[in-house]
Parts: sequence; C-alpha cells; structure tokens
Amino acid sequence: MLRPKRNWKADEVRKILSKAPGVVVVDDPKKFEYPLRSHAAGKDETFVGRIREDESIPNGINLWVRCGQHPEGCGTQRRPDR
Repeated sequence: MLRPKRNWKADEVRKILSKAPGVVVVDDPKKFEYPLRSHAAGKDETFVGRIREDESIPNGINLWVRCGQHPEGCGTQRRPDR
C-alpha cells in the first residue's frame, strides 16, 4: 500500500509507474492481467499491478508488486541511497 501526501487517482499512479526505470506495469482488470510470480521469475524488472484506490484510508493506493529472486534481493533496480 502507498499513502501519498495528496489524493492520487489509480490512473495517475499507473502512468507514473509505467515510466519508472526497471518497473513494468501489468494492470488490466478487464482482461484479468496482473503481475504473477511467473512474470518476474529470473528477471531484473519489478512488476506492478492491481493498482487501485484504497477507500479505507485517506490517500491510500493498493497495488501488487512482484519481483524475481536475486542474490541482492528484490528490486535490483532500486536506488543505492535507499
């Protein structure tokens, strides 16, 4: 779950994440497309989907995140300063 300071719509989050390096958005509920373990197996990218607004908390965004198994851990594309 993400909880940004301002109220973001799921479409905004989807658009931003689709431009992020190392992130692949797999999110089409009408076609039942969302990130699965098989998408991420053996790959460096991080797969994100099922992006939706969480009405249970202010400004909440729910999403699924899948990444492959790497010796360095999940998300080899992450910034080194984090």
